[in-house]
Amino acid sequence: MTADCNGSKKADVLPGLVESLGTLATDSTASIFNRLEAIEILLRLAIGPRKRPADGIDVAASRDARIVLSDAATFLVKIMTSKNNRARVRLQAASLASLVGKLASHAN
Repeated sequence: MTADCNGSKKADVLPGLVESLGTLATDSTASIFNRLEAIEILLRLAIGPRKRPADGIDVAASRDARIVLSDAATFLVKIMTSKNNRARVRLQAASLASLVGKLASHAN
C-alpha cells in the first residue's frame, strides 16, 4: 500500500465519518452515552493527528468537526445542568464541554 493510496482512502472516509458522528452527536433521539462518545471522537478529529503533521484532509476534517462540536455544545450544557442524570454523566459532559471550549478558543 502506498502513501497515495492511504491518503485517498482517508479522503473518502473522513468527511463521511465527521458527518455521521455529527448526526449522532446532535440527534436528540440517540442515547446520551452514544452522543457523548460521538463528541469524544469528534474532539479527537478536531484536534488532529499528534504523531505526524496534519495534511489538507486532516485540516478539513478538523474544521468540519469543530463546526459540529459547536452545534453539540448546547447538548453538553443541558446534560451538565440536568438533575435527571447521574453525577458521572454530568461530569463527563462538563469535561467534554471544557475541551470543546478550549478548542474553540484556540481557533480564534
